[in-house]
Amino acid sequence: MTDELQARFHFKSETTGPVVTVVADNTAANQAGLRHGDVIKKVLMDDVYSRAELEQRLQEMQQRGQRNAALYVGGVNDARWLTIALRL
Repeated sequence: MTDELQARFHFKSETTGPVVTVVADNTAANQAGLRHGDVIKKVLMDDVYSRAELEQRLQEMQQRGQRNAALYVGGVNDARWLTIALRL
């Protein structure tokens, strides 16, 4: 995570993971409840620390034919599990 993102979203310095900066309308991310400023911490039970790692995990799931992914996300004041549909 960059210093700019930490300052923009008021994250603690130890916060890691890909940050959601845009959630487009009518997308699986929007329907799942991802919000601007969320930090994606886990895919299923596996920690993710970067956007590249997140994308790799989701692609692997798609290749195995999985239709949904469970994401553990945290914002400044909350943390929650979401289920997002994967495009096949």
